[in-house]
Amino acid sequence: MQNDIKLADYLRDRHSTPVAQIKGPAPDQAELEAILTASVRVPDHGKIAPWRSSSIVATSARRSARLFSRLP
Repeated sequence: MQNDIKLADYLRDRHSTPVAQIKGPAPDQAELEAILTASVRVPDHGKIAPWRSSSIVATSARRSARLFSRLP
């Protein structure tokens, strides 16, 4: 790697962000395309590759949040 972060250190220290802590701004279209392009190239040794991806725009996300908040 070109910077001081070694791949093993990055992989050891990375973590997922809980959904409740995810805040805006959302990735723009170019960033989203780069993320999705990279995601289909990730090794999948467990053979559990998703066969489709979905993205939800802000207006749909707010509508979905209202619907989910009504669930028991």
